Amino acid sequence: MESARKDDHIVYDPATGRMLAPPRQLFLELTGRCNLCCVHCPVDYGTSAGRARGELPFETIERLMPWLREAHSVNLNVVGEPLIYSRFLDVLALFGDDARRVHFNTNGMALTPRLARELVGRRVGSVIVSVDGIETNEALRGVPYEKLRAKIELLCAEKRAQGSAFPLIGVAFTILPRNRFELPLVLEDLAPLGIQAMHIQPLMLFYEGLRDENVYTCPGLDEGLQAVRRRATELGIEMNVFRSRTQADERHTDGDDVRVQLGGFSPTYGCSDPFYEMKILSTGQVQACSRGVLTGLNVNEHELDALWNHPWYLELRKRLHAARFEGPCLSCPYIFGSRENQAVLFRPGVHHSHEHRLALRYTRPARFSRT
Repeated sequence: MESARKDDHIVYDPATGRMLAPPRQLFLELTGRCNLCCVHCPVDYGTSAGRARGELPFETIERLMPWLREAHSVNLNVVGEPLIYSRFLDVLALFGDDARRVHFNTNGMALTPRLARELVGRRVGSVIVSVDGIETNEALRGVPYEKLRAKIELLCAEKRAQGSAFPLIGVAFTILPRNRFELPLVLEDLAPLGIQAMHIQPLMLFYEGLRDENVYTCPGLDEGLQAVRRRATELGIEMNVFRSRTQADERHTDGDDVRVQLGGFSPTYGCSDPFYEMKILSTGQVQACSRGVLTGLNVNEHELDALWNHPWYLELRKRLHAARFEGPCLSCPYIFGSRENQAVLFRPGVHHSHEHRLALRYTRPARFSRT
């Protein structure tokens, strides 16, 4: 099997800072819009502080196709919900009937039987659905767990109906103090449906109102994650913890797990993002990394190599390759986890439009109730 470690696909000249191959991963923010308003999202959807709700022009995507065909993988989102893009099916059609290089994360709520048939029929590489607990999911995401579970079941059933191995169906779980004991319940409940992966990361604290949701204050966090990993292995589900400061994080794993690299941490390059990927926002702006650092460049104004090897990028790569983290890189939660830099990310005076949901408590569905 081809290595999934980003570092193995980077072709870099340290002397000049230039990349000798195009980006191996391209993120296309099809839309900055979202059909949910998750309390812990870094974007204040529904408020004046929220990101503009535009879409990436379809013509821009068509122009990018020569680059997208060379990429190791193409992700159809940065923020925003890709399934509500007005021409989502047209985007899939650009990749033909074998779209195994296409991946995306979704909140799942816009998934329909037709979309499920298309995703399976076109052999999309992976679909990762965000699930944040059983009791907790409604408080954080505004939708009950049972409704989201039905969407996952729909996609898994379509795979079985078509007899297809694609897409890989996984779950992204953001772990907080309030939902950490729900993680094994979610695993046990979704495993029989046919999920194949669980991607887990601690909550990044962007808002003052989330101060009490720092999971690093919880005793036994590592032990709990390791126990869930053992159970996932028994169930044949690939579990990865990343962007964390825990010993369960992917950077500390041994054996076959070293083949996978989800987060940006790199022992060779410091951060793999500016060496491996390019994020293109719905405005055409180029974002250098998961932290959200903007390059000041726009894909509609430059050819790819002029972007990818722009002097701005060359300087950044030289610093990172020399392990010099400066400016926003110095406190990046995606590289260093969020233990040491929680306070840096707080935005006092900015309140999420549905932050009040944090105070709510929901009743666990009957089949999960303790006896």
